Amino acid sequence: MLYEEILTASLLLFAVLGLFIALRLHYIFAFKLLKKTSEYEVRKEKIEKIKSLLFFVLNILLVFAFIGIFSLDTYYLYEGYSLKNMVIELWDKIPEGFWLELLFKLFRIAVMIAIMKVIFKFTFRFLQKKEEELISKKRYKEELVKLFYLRVKNTIKYTFVLGVMYRITHFFSFLEEVSFVFLVALVGFFMVSFGVSLREYFGMLRSDKWIPLIYTDGKLERLKTHIKTDGHLLIVNVRGEEYRDLGFEYLESDDGNFLNNFKMEFILPLKIVKIDLPNNEAFEKLSCEINMQRGKKLKVNLKLITGFGIFEIINESVFENAFVTLQKKLPKNYMIKSCLSCVYSHYNPYGNGAFGELSCFYSSKEKALDLKNKFDLLDLMDINSTIVNVQETFLCENHRFLKEGEFGYKNWS
Repeated sequence: MLYEEILTASLLLFAVLGLFIALRLHYIFAFKLLKKTSEYEVRKEKIEKIKSLLFFVLNILLVFAFIGIFSLDTYYLYEGYSLKNMVIELWDKIPEGFWLELLFKLFRIAVMIAIMKVIFKFTFRFLQKKEEELISKKRYKEELVKLFYLRVKNTIKYTFVLGVMYRITHFFSFLEEVSFVFLVALVGFFMVSFGVSLREYFGMLRSDKWIPLIYTDGKLERLKTHIKTDGHLLIVNVRGEEYRDLGFEYLESDDGNFLNNFKMEFILPLKIVKIDLPNNEAFEKLSCEINMQRGKKLKVNLKLITGFGIFEIINESVFENAFVTLQKKLPKNYMIKSCLSCVYSHYNPYGNGAFGELSCFYSSKEKALDLKNKFDLLDLMDINSTIVNVQETFLCENHRFLKEGEFGYKNWS
């Protein structure tokens, strides 16, 4: 009957609309989940463009599908063919038990996704906690830590997505070729992504700011720990507690505890320049031993290990004198290139500690180069609010050796 044919044609059109709505709801849900990830904040603009393009393509496909089904309906009705019989014939070709098997497979897929969502929730929470802990330690560059954990999260996330697509297609025998494509994509993506994650991991390790330290306390207990310096602030980790100061004499923790009876042994890089060959520069190993006892002055022992000899300084009380003596021991054409030998650095005329209280005046470099005596220096200190403390061992790209005849309020002159 005609009304049955019209009803069948309408149901085919509604089936297309239903499939479109299901796909649209699926992608809306997927993009909502993506909004909760750190990747969305980084690539928000790009993701929104992809979302708009995807929904535009879906709308275009809906229009073409409607046109196709409407054309098929019109053709069958015009030619007098039965749409109802065609649908029944196609239905009869479906093997017995297909729908039950399909329902069971869809249920298995739903259960697998639900379980993985729970696992993902705890896994990503664990990774986020580890990331925050590692950042709080300030041992590695923060951006490299974030990049490494982003790679790990993406590897897990997209490996899972491809794995689900593989399992879905693998459930159906008629999608065997498609299933194989997803399997290849899954294995290929995991291998590449794992390799990229390893690269980011080793890149993060290379940014390690901590220097190995052997710390001996007043009870002669030796600890293997770490020391860190950014050229301005010194941080020493002892039994999990961090002590900070410009130098070694007043290292204090957040709880108000001080380190005042210890021996520290560590190695710092120190750049040595061969004067007659300006481009002949190399970082050599400077072995440092710092002794601090209650009621006594700090003692500094240094050993510079180079390809042209080993040079030792024993029982100096400040790094300034130790470096000056060390420079005198070097061959004439070799120079220590650090903040102490720079024209822009001076000590405070009112006094300074044994380490880390060298002042950098590069922010007022023109005026700093015109200094003639300590009174000029004091005047410059009064008007310059951007003076920064630097450590004698530090080196920046603005270094310029102090020349003969130029003023420097330090023994290096």
